Amino acid sequence: MQIDSRRSSAAPPMLNDPHTVNDMRRSRIRSAMALLALTLAVACAVACGAASGELRSERERAVTSEPPPVEFTRDNTRFAFDLYQRLREQEGNLFFSPHSISTALAM
Repeated sequence: MQIDSRRSSAAPPMLNDPHTVNDMRRSRIRSAMALLALTLAVACAVACGAASGELRSERERAVTSEPPPVEFTRDNTRFAFDLYQRLREQEGNLFFSPHSISTALAM
């Protein structure tokens, strides 16, 4: 069996169908339009961000006073010991960070 290595000059059968060719053109046009829309959106976002400098809300921020360091330290230490008393009843090694836990609960 011999294979003819010469290429045929005829177009593939699917390219002879006008509907297939039109569908391919439409697909390319849609892709180009989507890329153009994405490029414009990014350009607008960059331009708007650069023009305003910094975005800030007009709403007032609630200012809370932090507890004095002495009270915070005492309360955090009390929390750590209370938590340890409850968790040590379980068997096995115990490792926890009271500061991390109290910070997470404060959020």
